[in-house]
Amino acid sequence: MAGASEASGSRLNLLNTVSDEEDSLMAAIDAFEFPITDNLEKSLTNLNVNIASMAQQLEELTRSYQEFSANFNKQQQLLFEEISLLRVEACPIRKSIRNGF
Repeated sequence: MAGASEASGSRLNLLNTVSDEEDSLMAAIDAFEFPITDNLEKSLTNLNVNIASMAQQLEELTRSYQEFSANFNKQQQLLFEEISLLRVEACPIRKSIRNGF
């Protein structure tokens, strides 16, 4: 019976050793995962901040482009009108030149 008791004790010691090693391994994984998780969260936060900043810059660029486009179209229309007026004014002058004043 002493042999059975020793075998049972050996198994118990082996299980305790495995359990201790498993606990140590889990603690090491937890210790390793925390900085990684923390760093990933910080990186994700920075990424979100940068995306928000880029979205804001894109909105500003779009607004600036729309203003430029509107101003360009207005300026283009004014120039067309001025060219039309100059043509109207040039027509009598051209006739005068052709007729020899």
